[in-house]
Order: sequence, then C-alpha cells, then structure tokens
Amino acid sequence: MKTNKTKEDKAMFTAKTKIVDIHEGEQLVVLINEQDAWEHGITSMDKVSLIYDDKEFVFDVDLTNTYIQR
Repeated sequence: MKTNKTKEDKAMFTAKTKIVDIHEGEQLVVLINEQDAWEHGITSMDKVSLIYDDKEFVFDVDLTNTYIQR
C-alpha cells in the first residue's frame, strides 16, 4: 500500500491486503486500523494508492479499531 502526502513528498509502506464484503455506499474504500494509520500519518480524509500487478488504484480511507486488527 502506498500513501500520498503531497505530490512532492510521497510516503510508502507495505501492508497485507484482503477483499472484505463490506458496503460503504457505492464507493470502494480501504479500511485501515486506526493505530496503523496514525503511525503512517493517514487520516480518514485521505486517499491511498494501492499498487497491484504494476497498476495503481486510488481509494478513500476509512479507519477502524475493531474490524481490522493489527
């Protein structure tokens, strides 16, 4: 998972991912554990980029401290 702070300053970290059947309206979102998000400077107002098979996908962030464990 890659997080974007600004165009000039991009932070990157690797995380495990899995598809979860949770509906958040019609938009796709990325659920991130609140503590992990805090450690990487991610807030619920951010967007994150996921890179898979050399393709980049951008998602809104939703934070949780119950559903996604550390």
